[in-house]
Amino acid sequence: MRAFFALLLLIAIPRPVSADFVVAEAAVRNGEYPLAYLACKSEADAGDAECQHLLGYLYQEGLGVPLNPTEAIRLFRRAAKLLRYDAFSVISS
Repeated sequence: MRAFFALLLLIAIPRPVSADFVVAEAAVRNGEYPLAYLACKSEADAGDAECQHLLGYLYQEGLGVPLNPTEAIRLFRRAAKLLRYDAFSVISS
């Protein structure tokens, strides 16, 4: 029972957002999609769920990268495995 509550606590504690994600998010807001991709690519490869979700969105919409639904779904699934909950909704739709 203690292990369950410890796991629940770990899930509930928000993780800090990477600096690269902040740069990428600002780039998306400014329409600078290639910059957003470059800012998040290495973090996404290293397992950052925020960046994986953002890159999935870029591939889904073809913003700054070639339109690639297969790559988008792969990235959304990786983000969902890391408990990025809005990635679940993209996969299910």
